[in-house]
Amino acid sequence: MSCARILGLAASALFSMPAMALADVTPEQVWENWQAMSTASGYTMTAESQRREGGTLVLAGVTMRAVAGDAEAGAIDVTVPMGEVRMEDLGDGRVEVVMEPSYTVAMQSTDTEGRPFAMRMRVDQVAMRTIVSGEPAAPRHDFTAESVRVVLEEMMAEGKPMPLTLDAMIEGIGGHYAAATGDDATMEAEIAATKMAVAMTAENPDSPGGRMTLTYESADLAGTFAGTLVDQAMAADLSALLAAGFNVDSEFTQGATRFDLDFADGDDSLRATGTLGGAGLWMLVDAAQVDYGTSADNVDVALSGSSIPFPELKVKLAEYLFGIALPIAPAPEPGDMSLMARLVGLTVSDDVWAMLDPQALLPRDPATLIVDAKGKLKVLMNLFTPETSVSPETPAEIQSLDLAELRVEAVGAQLTGSGALTFDNTDTATYGGMPKPIGAVDLSLTGGETLLDRLVQLQLVDAEQAAGFKMLAPLFAQPGPAPDSLTTRIEFQPDGSILANGQRIQ
Repeated sequence: MSCARILGLAASALFSMPAMALADVTPEQVWENWQAMSTASGYTMTAESQRREGGTLVLAGVTMRAVAGDAEAGAIDVTVPMGEVRMEDLGDGRVEVVMEPSYTVAMQSTDTEGRPFAMRMRVDQVAMRTIVSGEPAAPRHDFTAESVRVVLEEMMAEGKPMPLTLDAMIEGIGGHYAAATGDDATMEAEIAATKMAVAMTAENPDSPGGRMTLTYESADLAGTFAGTLVDQAMAADLSALLAAGFNVDSEFTQGATRFDLDFADGDDSLRATGTLGGAGLWMLVDAAQVDYGTSADNVDVALSGSSIPFPELKVKLAEYLFGIALPIAPAPEPGDMSLMARLVGLTVSDDVWAMLDPQALLPRDPATLIVDAKGKLKVLMNLFTPETSVSPETPAEIQSLDLAELRVEAVGAQLTGSGALTFDNTDTATYGGMPKPIGAVDLSLTGGETLLDRLVQLQLVDAEQAAGFKMLAPLFAQPGPAPDSLTTRIEFQPDGSILANGQRIQ
């Protein structure tokens, strides 16, 4: 069993805690819902005893446990002894759930070769308050906490302690979620926190002096989640999950962030420090489509170490965004697809420029890359199914592509473009295996000739090749409105020919 799967299951056990502690409108219904949510998540929930103290249901010796895998695939056993849990009927249709301020998460596992691994973490909760209300079928859970802290107390590999420390703190927590159990278990959630801080250290027991330290802090965290959960036994088969109705629509954002990583092991070393103004992540997955993206702004990173060819590499970026959406399942009609990439205001330190351009011939203005494209894609087979007995030659056919914006700005030159194409998927011979495009793309280049002359001075381009390009350019482009600018229209004709500004080039 992989380390990622082990840690993933452990994390799932840890962060499922509040969900397990939130349930329904009477104490007994809370406990029943608690157990049902545990079962739906692949755990068991038990209590050594339960009793009533007036309007409060007292559960003693509450334990969560998850066991998965076997000797052949690797096994894992996660146990969470939560101690006493009190569920108080507030008398107005709501229930308050009170847990002990600290509990532990213990995990034991073996890999496919029988090598043991064990880990124990402590979870501390300060002023955690959970109120359950709403309908028994889909109760709403509102929660607040001053802080939740997770501390790694012990980690063992093959019976030997591992020199690793981990201390994570989340402060100013608030949010809600509602969950419905049953055949179509659904959940929607919203959570926010004012601050998260992580500190980690590690040493290499086989290398004296080998060590790593990491600190990370982020402010103003927020996230939303909505989805349908299905049988966790299908978790390893994404296509089966999606076919069974699994879906998720989530978004996460964070504010000002800083990090500091310091690594050394023998002759290898790395130091990385940085800040960013904010970041985001979104993901939508269901049986028909995938929509995924990440973003960040005001990124400022500094790198140094044994693999960096100068004292320090500094990179700054005003804006970063990458997003992709596409259909993933066969359908009678083409589905929407899109691609968005933005790198705006990219700069690097003078040490990099000194190596690439020692004569300082190239402008060092911030660079930008923008690609904004949309289109239609017809899926012919499930893209998440790894093998099928009968499959088409290609899993999908692109039907159309609209380039809303192309922009590249760097070293004093600017290339822009836009256009629209359709594709004839019945003709893959004209363009050597790809479907035949029909349409046009308009391009504009500013500062290209000046950049070419500078590259010749830097001996990065041969002078004769540069002269040949200048001679040929007027055949396929025309002067633009600004000095040192060219424009052209690339047309893909139905007969397979290609025209550049009216001149046939194929």
